[in-house]
Amino acid sequence: MKLLNAMPVVESTGAVHCPICTRTVEARIITRSRRAEVKPGQKCPRCGSSLDAAAVLRFDRAA
Repeated sequence: MKLLNAMPVVESTGAVHCPICTRTVEARIITRSRRAEVKPGQKCPRCGSSLDAAAVLRFDRAA
């Protein structure tokens, strides 16, 4: 049986690319180990579409 390290989930604000209005907007981003993704259930502040499929562009945090 292999034990897995449970990495803590870090949540902060970053810039994402909205796939509908093609603008860069601020959204909450969560990271698990090295992977950054948009927190599910958020809406774009400009067009109101879902940001679940948005690409993370900038995620500022200390190394």
